[in-house]
Amino acid sequence: MIYMLKSFGSHLSNSCHEQACNGIFMFIGFSISYCFLLLLQLLVQLKLPFNLRINIWY
Repeated sequence: MIYMLKSFGSHLSNSCHEQACNGIFMFIGFSISYCFLLLLQLLVQLKLPFNLRINIWY
């Protein structure tokens, strides 16, 4: 299984140019981090009034 993944990885790196792969991986990483930050901001905005109410209540 590890050998299969290793050979697939080497085949993948040989089959496409480094700059194109780096650009694709950078774009994927950027979009994942952007979506994560967006969800985190939404979560904070939704939970912030609730937390303030709890703090005021106690």
